[in-house]
Amino acid sequence: MTTRTDRPGWGERICFWFGGIGIKIVPSVIVGFMLIYLTNVAFLDVAACSAIITCLVLLDGVSDIVVGNIIDNTTAKLGKARSWLLRMCLPLFVFSMLLFWVHPQMPQMLKYVYVFIIYNIVNTGIVTFTQIAYFSLVSLITDDNSEHTLLGSILSVTRSISTLIGTVIFVRLLGLFTDEPGNQNTQVAYTRAMLVMSLAAVVFILITVAGTRER
Repeated sequence: MTTRTDRPGWGERICFWFGGIGIKIVPSVIVGFMLIYLTNVAFLDVAACSAIITCLVLLDGVSDIVVGNIIDNTTAKLGKARSWLLRMCLPLFVFSMLLFWVHPQMPQMLKYVYVFIIYNIVNTGIVTFTQIAYFSLVSLITDDNSEHTLLGSILSVTRSISTLIGTVIFVRLLGLFTDEPGNQNTQVAYTRAMLVMSLAAVVFILITVAGTRER
C-alpha cells in the first residue's frame, strides 16, 4: 500500500499533462491533413493514398504488441517509459517533417514508395513508441489507484486539447505561412506549419520527461 509521499504532486501532474498533448499533436495533424496534403500538394491519387494509409493502420495492431514488450523489458536510468519518450523526440521531429515533404521532382511511383516508408516509420514506429511509453507512465509514476483515476482523467482532457491544436491551430498556421495568398495548400505552408507543430510536440514531451518520476 502506498503512502502519500509515493504520490506525485500537482507540479508532476501538470508535467505529465503536457506530455499527453505532445504525443497527440502530430497524430492529430496526420489524421486531419495527411490525405489533403498528399492529394492537393503532392498531387497523388486519392484512392492509392487511402489504400496506403489503410494498409499501414492495419500494421498498428502488430506494432502495439511488439513495442509494448520492448518498453516492458527496458532497463534504463530514466526508467522504462521516460527513456523511450526521450529517445523518440528527435525521430518524431525529423520524420514528421519528412512526412509532409514529398519532393515535387520525384517520379510519381517513387512518391508512393516514399510515403509508404515514411508514414510507416512515423505511425507504426515513432507514434506507437511515444504513445505506449506515455500511457505506461500512469502505472509507473505511482501504484495508487485513486491517482491512476486522476491521471486517466488528465489523459481524457488532453485528447480534446490535442485535437483542437491539431486542427484549428494547424489551419491557422497554414494560412499564416503560405507563400500563395488565398491558397494554404502549398509546400511552404505545410513545411513551416509542421516545423512549429513538431517542435511543440517535442517540447511538451521533454517537459514530461524532465518533470515526472517513475517510482
